[in-house]
Amino acid sequence: MEIHLSSRRRVMSMVGVFDGESRRQGLAGHALSARARWLVVSLLAAVTTLTMGCETTRSTTATYQVTPAALDEVRSIGTVQAESAVEIDMDDTTDIMNTFVIDVGEASANAATGRSAKLLQKLGWEVMGEQRPWFVTMKSTKLGALLTIDSFQAVHLASHPGMADTLKNGSIETDTSVIVKVEVYHGNQ
Repeated sequence: MEIHLSSRRRVMSMVGVFDGESRRQGLAGHALSARARWLVVSLLAAVTTLTMGCETTRSTTATYQVTPAALDEVRSIGTVQAESAVEIDMDDTTDIMNTFVIDVGEASANAATGRSAKLLQKLGWEVMGEQRPWFVTMKSTKLGALLTIDSFQAVHLASHPGMADTLKNGSIETDTSVIVKVEVYHGNQ
């Protein structure tokens, strides 16, 4: 405790804020000149203003969220076991990402991913890039939405801790489920 007080006095003496007792004990020689004191205090005030101001002046100019029709199409491909949404802030915009865990009635995870993609293709969704057995990216220009389909792995729900808990506490079988993440399609990304 005494080391803390001693350190505090030393810091206080550097900016010249110490009591007469400290001055009589010989700490006055450590005090900065009036100009240096002013510089230190100004610098601290500027840094405090900047760091506080950065957080309070942030304003989101746009929030992007997929249409209910897009979400309904995703829900229609199977039994929804869990559903969640998170806000993703980037620059001055916010994107809402909806995440689903869906059972499409297949015997394996890779088969579930393929079946999910086929069901969505029948609804007008297009595969983007190369389709993998465990991962597919799709878009619907009609609905302005982009989605990914992943074979279920709990690690993919890291940003949705409530979903993982719901699945675990409900003893829901997820070995052959898929994780579908849906967000607004902003064109060629």
